[in-house]
Amino acid sequence: MGTVLCVSAGWHPLKPMTDYHGEDFHLKPSVAYVELRRSDTVLLKEYKTKVKRAFIMSRKSLDSYGVKTAKAFRHIPMSSKKRYKLLSGGYGFSSWYYNGFMLDTHGKIWRLETVKDLIDMVAPIDTPAEAKLVLWAHKHAEGFTTYKDSYSAKYRKSGQNYIIEEHYAVDDTIYGECGVYTYRSTVTRSGRITHRKRISKRPVKDCGTSD
Repeated sequence: MGTVLCVSAGWHPLKPMTDYHGEDFHLKPSVAYVELRRSDTVLLKEYKTKVKRAFIMSRKSLDSYGVKTAKAFRHIPMSSKKRYKLLSGGYGFSSWYYNGFMLDTHGKIWRLETVKDLIDMVAPIDTPAEAKLVLWAHKHAEGFTTYKDSYSAKYRKSGQNYIIEEHYAVDDTIYGECGVYTYRSTVTRSGRITHRKRISKRPVKDCGTSD
């Protein structure tokens, strides 16, 4: 009984990605501000596109870097070109993609072109928020599940690595899976995901039989 309590006490909850803020990330010394934006396009009678800010990682507010810099940063256009899409997907008559933008400490604005670029903004991984970012960037987090309300995650430290357990539901009509899943992953200090393993699965109401 004592061993079980000890193991349970070692776990801590992980918040949703959008609940983490600037102070939760340790940006590289040359990085001042990072912003992720999402573009959603839906076909109704015509295509409608909406762009929103997904989350930010920063040392201080964008406005604190000056009106001219803030205005230029906010007006960087989204791009659907492959080289600029960090993440993308879609189903039915809708599609989405993310762009990432970075302001360095010299006031220069950059586009992030790969998931590695995004993770490099905070590597080495040494906070729970950064570990969650690694999972999110590889579509292993609440933003990419069908039933977001069912998502929960917890972590514990193992040396310099983070052991993360995620529990969520997913619908096969979108992601090719169907069921309620629990996965356990290791996020390394360098920002890699290793030892990812499904530890449980059960069907949801509209799924077929569980394997």
